[in-house]
Formats: sequence, C-alpha cells, structure tokens
Amino acid sequence: GLGDPCTETGGECAGLEADFCLSNPISPTEGACTTTGCLAGDCPATYTCCDCTEASYYFTDLCAPDDYASMLPSAGCSCG
Repeated sequence: GLGDPCTETGGECAGLEADFCLSNPISPTEGACTTTGCLAGDCPATYTCCDCTEASYYFTDLCAPDDYASMLPSAGCSCG
C-alpha cells in the first residue's frame, strides 16, 4: 500500500500496512498512502521521516516521499 493513491476522506489506506493518507491540504483529492510513527532512518529508500506532530494539519510522524518531504517544512514539519 505504500505510495498507493488516496484522498483525504476516501479511506483508501484503511487496512493496509501504510494506513495513513498523506494528502495535500490544498488539493485533498491528491495523496499517497504512507506509514506513521517513524524515527529517522525508519523509512524505505526514497522516503524521509518527517516529524509533523506540531504541524497544523498532520499531527504525527510520517514517512514522506522525498518530493513531499521537500515541501512539508512549509506546513510546520521537520524532515530528515
């Protein structure tokens, strides 16, 4: 399920190992299933662990695809 397309409210990730939808707050119909609760170094290749526990939108640690990880600091996440 990691990287499967999802939407903010669609539930596409439910029941998958990657059960969190990392959706784009600006376009909530675009997202990718990912895992949460990571520590630095826990994520697969091409993914970065981002601490979004203080972010205004995600409220958790999550593995973000590298292209998302470059944008998440603007949402209040700390990646790397």
